[in-house]
Amino acid sequence: MNRAVTSSALILSASLSSVAFAVTPPASEQFTDNASGWTAGSSGPALAGWASNIGPDGSGAITTQRSFVNDPVSTTNPPVLFSALSGASGNAFFGNWIAAGVTQFSFDIRHNAPLNLSAFARFAGANNFPGATAVGFTPVQPNTWTTVTISIAANSPNFVSFEGTNFATVFGASPQNGFQGIGRLQLGIFVPQGLAFTTPTYQFEIDNVRVIPTPAAATGLLAVSALVGARRRRR
Repeated sequence: MNRAVTSSALILSASLSSVAFAVTPPASEQFTDNASGWTAGSSGPALAGWASNIGPDGSGAITTQRSFVNDPVSTTNPPVLFSALSGASGNAFFGNWIAAGVTQFSFDIRHNAPLNLSAFARFAGANNFPGATAVGFTPVQPNTWTTVTISIAANSPNFVSFEGTNFATVFGASPQNGFQGIGRLQLGIFVPQGLAFTTPTYQFEIDNVRVIPTPAAATGLLAVSALVGARRRRR
């Protein structure tokens, strides 16, 4: 994980202890080592594979393989390839995203299937319900690292389902998610015609998972960091 970002996040979280959230954007997971805790599939327990030099910039990324021999064309319940569950990335992505000012989520994905694919992200509480599914609009071409970006807002066109609830229920502190906000991330692809019920096994890779704040939240992070630095200089 990006340790520098995590340190800044801890500073802001400690300084704003009256605000009940743990996620502190900007935060990113760059998979620089094999200790991220991300799993393959929807719920683990098998850890995702890892390679040290396959990322977009030649650094680390997580990997999995998947055949679609049992998968129809995706209309509902598309296959999850990677999940961040409790403890993954040091829980840096978990908490009340609305209070934290998260406005964007993105990740880099690559595959070697023979068709362009559509990627998705699902966000849920730790108990996995309710959740929100969002689709990336950028086609993921074969053998090409592609950045998928999702706008995190109640009116975001990326969202295709809130599973009978709404944006505030999933991303904020609500009784339905145990007042915790986001406690699980799932990344996957929609199975298109041409891959459904086919036997080849394909490789999928993920890198650079990121949450990005509003400009005001980013300014607040810099202000708190400066305040902490000033206090240290006065000692």
